[in-house]
Amino acid sequence: MSDVIWRPNAEYLKDSNIKRLMDLAGVDNYPDLHAWSVADTSRFWDTALKDLGVEWYEPYHTTQANGFPFADWFIGGKTNIVLNCIDRHVRDGRGDHLAFSHECDDRDATAFTYDHLNREVCRLANALRARGVKKGDGIGIYMPMAPEIIVVFFAILKVGAVAIPVFSGFGASALAVRMEDANVKLLFTSDGSYRRGKPVPIKDEADRACELASCIETVVVLKRTGEVVPFDEDRDVWYEEFVEGHEEHAETEVCDAEDTALIIYTSGTTGKPKGTVHTHAGCLA
Repeated sequence: MSDVIWRPNAEYLKDSNIKRLMDLAGVDNYPDLHAWSVADTSRFWDTALKDLGVEWYEPYHTTQANGFPFADWFIGGKTNIVLNCIDRHVRDGRGDHLAFSHECDDRDATAFTYDHLNREVCRLANALRARGVKKGDGIGIYMPMAPEIIVVFFAILKVGAVAIPVFSGFGASALAVRMEDANVKLLFTSDGSYRRGKPVPIKDEADRACELASCIETVVVLKRTGEVVPFDEDRDVWYEEFVEGHEEHAETEVCDAEDTALIIYTSGTTGKPKGTVHTHAGCLA
């Protein structure tokens, strides 16, 4: 098992991402690169972000301050994940390039270009703003792996709100605990999803979670399976109706590097689930 089964040639190595980073660091082997990254974390992350091409509305003036474990990062910098993942591609003429493709067992494969994704994200971002969602608000995501979940995620970040995704296989109590902890007022969900070709309900669990988490005021429901589901006319709104009539252009919120982008909760197997905070710059790094 110690035999080398493949060794890249010089041309392959020369064009690799890690070789480019090593050249920027002024080292010629991986152990030295790792040692440098540990010894000089500020310079490493400054170099890494430049190598990745992370874009800023305003550049940071200090890479790191205050030290571990509670360091402040990219101080003075202003950015947004959406600027880097969507906006710049549309701006730079790559709108017709593939942003993502989606395959599932209940419909044909779906492909989104950057232009298509941008239009859908903007419509939803405008709908969120019209509903009163503002920077820093927590928005719950309890959805299956449908294409719309990507639109929802980026639209939340575009308006500067905080995405709080919860695994759609979790039950009502697990969802409610996370929504209450984050004081979520608006939740995205679906009528259901498909597993092994069969419809699986989701909305029922979301409804029960709303009974347990009194903070939830609005539930946006994606029609995925077409199954008949309970519908609270005072609280629920279909996704298609929620975005209907909204423009396909929206400004992306300018966020501080350390503004919260999403909160991902731990499993809760050893106690109450803990929300782990991910910032805009932290996700990009």
